Amino acid sequence: MSLSSVGLSGPVQIIAVLSDGATETPLPRRGALASDGWGDGVLVTFEVDATSVASSLDPTSGIIVTLSGDRTELGSWTGHAIALSDDGTGEDRVAGDDIWTVELELASRGHIEFKYLIGRTSDTTWEGVEFSGDNRLGFVQDADGTGRVLIRGTFGIRDNHHIDP
Repeated sequence: MSLSSVGLSGPVQIIAVLSDGATETPLPRRGALASDGWGDGVLVTFEVDATSVASSLDPTSGIIVTLSGDRTELGSWTGHAIALSDDGTGEDRVAGDDIWTVELELASRGHIEFKYLIGRTSDTTWEGVEFSGDNRLGFVQDADGTGRVLIRGTFGIRDNHHIDP
């Protein structure tokens, strides 16, 4: 697969995550590009393919893909905290393609924990969570100095791809 086939141009940095089925462990970052300014904020686009749960979604009645995580910007684990969209606006490229997207500014780089859910943003429960008891792990680093990072995954599959476009 080429970078252009997924809408990117080089150089990029991909940080792999090893999954053993129960936990995710970031692999060593040997050869990772260096970045100074670790205290600066970074725009992170979360993109999740929700094709496998598309029949459970109904945006017109408010049933959508949401996100919650360990940082204030990610809702501080308050259930359906952050709404993702599949409407072709903002960072979401194509409306109705079951790729749900949100762009958030994280105040700092480093490790994050998060999970995707199906439900309403007004609901603070964990109903519709993709992994009960488990979280996705990520590492946010702006290696190319653009101030932007893309975290791409598939709902219900531990497959985060961190791309620093």
